[in-house]
Amino acid sequence: CICNFIWEKNGRAQNEDALVFKQVTKEGQEYLLAVMCDGIGGLPEGENASSFVADSMGTEMLRLLETKRTINIKRWRNTFLRKIYQCHKQLLAYGKEKEIRLGTTLSMLFLCDGKGYILHVGDSAVFIGKNRLKRRTSVHRTKKGALKQALGAGQNLMVEWKRIAIRKGTVILVGSDGFYQRIEEKLTDKDVIKEVRKKSMSETELGNWLRSKVNIVKQMGERDNASAVCMVFQ
Repeated sequence: CICNFIWEKNGRAQNEDALVFKQVTKEGQEYLLAVMCDGIGGLPEGENASSFVADSMGTEMLRLLETKRTINIKRWRNTFLRKIYQCHKQLLAYGKEKEIRLGTTLSMLFLCDGKGYILHVGDSAVFIGKNRLKRRTSVHRTKKGALKQALGAGQNLMVEWKRIAIRKGTVILVGSDGFYQRIEEKLTDKDVIKEVRKKSMSETELGNWLRSKVNIVKQMGERDNASAVCMVFQ
């Protein structure tokens, strides 16, 4: 697939978003992992929480690929779920030790030859589509806009997961709320996906497309970190 990303500090003092993208071929099979974490604004060490979780997911994928066990996507899902809950407990313990509250969202997907799962906590998002992009994750917020779910925040973590199958012509976009929340209606318009599905699309052009969306949210007054990774399965 063609892939590119954007990692934009925007109007914040530092970027508390963390991105991981890995694409590996092993024994003729294609494996892909995309992770977006967004440290909770207003809480300390958001950049540490997000990078810790994102890096943990990337390391876990490489560990799984090194094992000699037969690849099974359900087993991978369960392994990633255990790792997510482990990261949650580690962040809680770290916060208790440092006497601080910290946390991060997590939106990720992994694929083996086009089949896999979305795993999600918080208000970052995964969009998938062929004819138009559609958000495939919930927004875990209260009516007042506060996060209801985040790794490292609260005891009762609930991880949302969905099985997915990706075919030729599919586009996947994984983004932080600062990237998508002001332009979600535009992103899900059927004409938008045509911009990235063209056969001549290159990594450079895809990066320029992501940059154009960030420029739009900046013009609309967005000051939050704006990060995203986009994949086009040609």
